[in-house]
Amino acid sequence: MKTRAERKQARLKKFRAKFIDRPDMKYRGPLSYRALRIIGWIAFACGQALVFASISSRIFGMSQFNNIQITILNFIASLATPLFIIASFSLVLSGQKKPQHFLLIYGLGYLAIGVGFCLLYLRYINGLFVQLGLSETMVDSYVNSFLKDHVGINVFADLFMFTLFHFFVNLNPKKIFIGKKRIIFRLFSLFPVAFIITSYILRILSGTGQISLSFYFHPFMATKSPLVFLIFVLMSLWFKYREKIFVSLGATHHDYHEYLKTNRNSFSVSVTLVTIILFVAVAEVFLLIGVFAYYTGYMGAEFSYFSEIMSIYQLGQCSAMIIAIPFILLYSYTRTHKQSNLDIIIPLAGIGLVVFVYIESIYQFLTSLVG
Repeated sequence: MKTRAERKQARLKKFRAKFIDRPDMKYRGPLSYRALRIIGWIAFACGQALVFASISSRIFGMSQFNNIQITILNFIASLATPLFIIASFSLVLSGQKKPQHFLLIYGLGYLAIGVGFCLLYLRYINGLFVQLGLSETMVDSYVNSFLKDHVGINVFADLFMFTLFHFFVNLNPKKIFIGKKRIIFRLFSLFPVAFIITSYILRILSGTGQISLSFYFHPFMATKSPLVFLIFVLMSLWFKYREKIFVSLGATHHDYHEYLKTNRNSFSVSVTLVTIILFVAVAEVFLLIGVFAYYTGYMGAEFSYFSEIMSIYQLGQCSAMIIAIPFILLYSYTRTHKQSNLDIIIPLAGIGLVVFVYIESIYQFLTSLVG
């Protein structure tokens, strides 16, 4: 009968043969993080087009899109934030960037967009309508009635919180939080979780009319539901669990980080992410059925009211991510690029696309008024 030490050595040998000493697979997906970023910017531009269409529909009773087109654009727009996050994960896993890099970029973006929207509102929206004779209370009330259905103001809030959670869960600090103190560092990951949940609760209370939020809250609140956040929480925890398994079986942290750079692990990450998306999407469908039964059966609401409920409770965002599954399976984070020029051009082109959408939407709106 084998001793405990012998059984451990056998497990380690089997583990090393499967993960460390095993030859890497040759296949890797044809898409890189750049492809995900390009698709993400296109999805983001679709979301901006929807915002303009909603404004013209709400103010003047006219819309540039029919219901089917709006549904399709909503599904596409919901992909922007998840694809940006996956692209960021790609650069971290391949060793090209550190989480701190994205924390800085997303943190600055979060503050810039939030403060920018507040100044825009204070100067040009609130200030203009008050000059026209409306009270600040009336302006706030109208703007809030619009924002309860259209909450995607600052996507950097979600990007920053997702990255912050991953940072606190997976980083192994070498100063201050070492030894038993590391648990304190891990507990900081509860902050982005609390932020996402608090934003979600405030949006529901505002959308159902139970509270009235000032506009200045909206640019700093998360835009995605906790279920979307859960997808990336599970991915971060999966990475940490895998690292612990490696170390517990005698492998070093160096072995683990070397394995992260393999095509085999890249494909494993894609499959795991797709599995988590499907799992959470199914859970969302059951939640959707429950909410529908409650409002139509118990509350006696009409079916037409259900789309508004979906918007308030931010349901359907995880189901929409199923569209991204083919892209996730075809991408590989080991497919990197030495030239960084395109990494600068892509976001600039994305911003240009968004500006074009703004100009085209305003043009369509003005021509419809003249016609």
